[in-house]
Amino acid sequence: MAAGGFGELVSLRAKRNCSAAWFEGVADRAHTVFETLIHDIDLLLWFSGSQASRVMAMERRFGSHLSPEGCFALIQFASGCVGIAETSWFVPGQAPANLITETWQGTIDAELAVVGTRRTAQLRLLDAPLQIWGEQRQHCPDGLLWPQRQGRVLGALREELRDFVTAARSGIPSATASLNQAIEGLRIAEAIVESARSGQTVTLMPR
Repeated sequence: MAAGGFGELVSLRAKRNCSAAWFEGVADRAHTVFETLIHDIDLLLWFSGSQASRVMAMERRFGSHLSPEGCFALIQFASGCVGIAETSWFVPGQAPANLITETWQGTIDAELAVVGTRRTAQLRLLDAPLQIWGEQRQHCPDGLLWPQRQGRVLGALREELRDFVTAARSGIPSATASLNQAIEGLRIAEAIVESARSGQTVTLMPR
């Protein structure tokens, strides 16, 4: 993408649906947008390289919690690229488990799709090369986000934390994501919450 191989970006689609059993632990701690969708907002910003200009969002609520059980957003970027983001807490307990630790297990059903004028790419978190079938649920151990080996967390989470610590220690900004992108991500997240609350499109002024 950085080399222009995808041509002009048409759309970016991100999905992050999580185990229903996890919702109770976060339902009144943080809004779903800031608990799960914020990661995908970061990805959309990273890939688009553009600020957002408009946000339209809807949510589904089945209780009186701080956090909605589902949130769905359409993001228009200044570049013209359209971002589609979805998150919810409805993955049933019988779904394949891809996040497995010594104390808990469950599923993050995540996808990322990039559509350009010349090329398209898709990444699915549940399409793991290792699958374990047993008497109960199927296991698809995660090898990307935070696989654990001999008590150590590896994968993308480790690299993310290492990048942050390196930037903090050296005083040299991260080459992966900037402070401005982080601020823009929060601005988009707040616009999604407001649009879902009001039922109106939220226009974001250029910074």
